[in-house]
Amino acid sequence: MSVTYNPLATAEQGELELEAVELARDPLLQGVRDRVRQEWLDAVCPGQEMLGCFDRAFEEVMHCALTWALNQDGQHPRVLTVTRLGHSLGETRIPGSRYGLDNPDAVCRMIPIDGAARYLLHGRVGACRPSANTFALWDHRFDTIAVFDGSELVTAPDGSFTISIDADPADGRVNHIRSSLEARELYVRDVLMDWGQETPNTLTVERLGEATRAPRSRAEKIALARHFMREYPLNTQRWNAQAYLGPANVFEYSVDRVTDGAVPNQVYRLGNFRLDDDEALVLTLHIAEARCFGVAITNVWGTTSEIVHRTGSLNRAQTLPNPDGSYTLVLSVTDPGVHNWLDPGGLHEGVVTVRWSGFPGGRPSGRLELQSRRVKVAELGSVLAAGTRTVDAGERREQLQRRARGYLRRLSP
Repeated sequence: MSVTYNPLATAEQGELELEAVELARDPLLQGVRDRVRQEWLDAVCPGQEMLGCFDRAFEEVMHCALTWALNQDGQHPRVLTVTRLGHSLGETRIPGSRYGLDNPDAVCRMIPIDGAARYLLHGRVGACRPSANTFALWDHRFDTIAVFDGSELVTAPDGSFTISIDADPADGRVNHIRSSLEARELYVRDVLMDWGQETPNTLTVERLGEATRAPRSRAEKIALARHFMREYPLNTQRWNAQAYLGPANVFEYSVDRVTDGAVPNQVYRLGNFRLDDDEALVLTLHIAEARCFGVAITNVWGTTSEIVHRTGSLNRAQTLPNPDGSYTLVLSVTDPGVHNWLDPGGLHEGVVTVRWSGFPGGRPSGRLELQSRRVKVAELGSVLAAGTRTVDAGERREQLQRRARGYLRRLSP
């Protein structure tokens, strides 16, 4: 399905991306980049496969750090879409900005907030709304101060809405997020299950009252960029460490919290995989009435595998269920010929992140579980449920073409 506009291709998004590309040429930041690059390699000591992923992933993490650093002024806020794929703006190549175990199903936008100020977030929902949507107000530690569930949005007949953000109680106001002096950032996630139909909400931000100071100087922006460029690899190492707390191919570490960047009303399961060419990992998910689930493969640098032209991630709309309502996915280096193939893009090891969200009432009820079993690819016929959907080469090609068309809507000008 085509769209007549892309709510992510805004003027201020382009301004931030182009400014980040220009700022990256600064000699001081180039020196920081070189040092951070070597420090990260020394800290991880990657094998050959992960080393082969590094240059692309490092470029994306650094670009994400720069764009984020440029939008840290709550006096002069802008709406920034992060964890994007690379694209072009005119003649300028814009690197991707995937970072921090990115979620291919989520359109993530951040808005800087001054806890002492008042804001209005104006938006519009499309004809086909995201499957889930959250507005989380964070402090400087990424801990949640307040959260507003998009399912509670009150909209006008034309789909428009306004959310007020300030330190006062709602007092009858609909669409209100109560802030505090600790507030630093509003993090908005639109979770898309059907990439070809669902459209992110349009968003613009308005700070009420006059700004009390001018926008940050170039020197101030460079200082922030230096800090973010060093911090992002450290964050990635900390988050990735959770996936390596248990043995390979066993997924027992669960995240259900409102701290350190975790999203309220979402449950995560993390682990790492290690497979030979002739092996497969059979993953079975029970979803507890969640409207959304997604399973994504990332490298040790925190960026996902090929997600446009290969199935480096799968979600509820992209997979077929079992008769009992559970979902079985097959992770293997070679194509096993099943519809629900999770393709690691040639990697024999990496991180798997499972996310469930969109629970009725905001919390899971019922069976929420992930089971894993390592088997030989040749044994899949005896392991998978009867009636598991298989695909031939033509059907796989159609599946991937449909996937690419859906994702590329987010990058259209």
